[in-house]
Amino acid sequence: DEEPCSPISPAAASTASGPGGGDGPSSSKWSMEQLREHLLARGIDYELMMARVKDLIIKTLISVEPAIVSMWQAGANFVAALAAPGLRGLGANQNCFEIYGFDVLVDESLQPWLLEVNTAPSLSSSSPFDKRVKTQLVADVLTLVGIRPFDHRLVSQAVKEERRNHREGFAPKAKGMPKSHTVQSVPGSSVRD
Repeated sequence: DEEPCSPISPAAASTASGPGGGDGPSSSKWSMEQLREHLLARGIDYELMMARVKDLIIKTLISVEPAIVSMWQAGANFVAALAAPGLRGLGANQNCFEIYGFDVLVDESLQPWLLEVNTAPSLSSSSPFDKRVKTQLVADVLTLVGIRPFDHRLVSQAVKEERRNHREGFAPKAKGMPKSHTVQSVPGSSVRD
């Protein structure tokens, strides 16, 4: 009989993989839902464990906040000194982000231990499941920083309308068209534009 707090091995992960996560019987990667189900089936408090992991991550980031802010400011000052006059004034908090990868080990008492923080975690994919996870990560990050996905349908519609208006001699509409930014328009826009 398996101990309720035994470590999760790649072999155990292989047998737990199934629909909605991993990539089948040979997978050693689990979705968060698979991990939750595995722990709950063994009577382990998933929510407590995740709250402790989140607390560890927050405390880690707070501990290095001065270094992160210093690097932000140095990067902003460097870019601002070289930037075209129209781009000056964009602060570091408006035009950069960084993804960190936290490697955490959780012991039998659900105490998380920080192994390392990767400042440039790999976004390469070793499986279809890995690709789905990392693709969603990148999409979420870009959404958080205010970048909207390119919509071919809207662009095509705007081009057709512009051509029709040009043929009919109408001036292009200034408002109501899908927005696209150029280097010149960025300083005058907000994240919500």
